[in-house]
Amino acid sequence: MEWRRAREAGALAGLAPKAPRSGKSAEQAEIERLRRRNERLESQLRKHRQALEIQGKASELLSRLLAEGDPETTQQPERPRE
Repeated sequence: MEWRRAREAGALAGLAPKAPRSGKSAEQAEIERLRRRNERLESQLRKHRQALEIQGKASELLSRLLAEGDPETTQQPERPRE
């Protein structure tokens, strides 16, 4: 019964559910979302560039190895017999 008197007197007003906080503005939330997306895409771009660099080096190495192993490219041309 005493809590009813307190409630009516306004003492329990602090226990009432609070309105949700507005938090960030729509613009701030959009900026944050775009910033995170930009960071993710830059990270992916770095990985793709590294992969392309590795593929280029592997291709170059393979070309050299094939050229060294090819007897037509490593031997001197035969001289015609007289």
